[in-house]
Amino acid sequence: MKHCTACDKKLPLTNFHKKGSGYHSQCKQCRNASNREWNAKCDYKRVRTPNPTKQKGICRPKKFWRKLYKERVKEATPNWVKLHHLDQMQYLYDLRDDATILTGEEHHLDHIVPLNHPDICGLHVPWNLQVLPANLNLKKSNTWEPSQTICS
Repeated sequence: MKHCTACDKKLPLTNFHKKGSGYHSQCKQCRNASNREWNAKCDYKRVRTPNPTKQKGICRPKKFWRKLYKERVKEATPNWVKLHHLDQMQYLYDLRDDATILTGEEHHLDHIVPLNHPDICGLHVPWNLQVLPANLNLKKSNTWEPSQTICS
């Protein structure tokens, strides 16, 4: 039995809402009534937002996707990529930056064979990279066709 401070009655614990390891000082009926009064006074409506981790089609922050991409690039860079290959890749990054400055249009460094594809997995090496305008790269997304690959 517990004493309700609002209606001044002794009621069983099942009539009280739990609060942490104990119970609220007002019974469920009194708390609900005071909540209804407060909601009527205020033009405040509580909107329950669903838990995003339990939804399908999760909307994650840009930082999450950027980190995931960097991890994929790191995994797709083989150990045998020597110093001269890293210089070639840096040249391509500089070329991308120059193209963006010269045209005023954003450019991306694109993997010809995607790093993450259900049928094939490309590597992060200079001969699998190309500079593309951002709109074309985003349009291309994760697609790959064998005819796209240029063999020398």
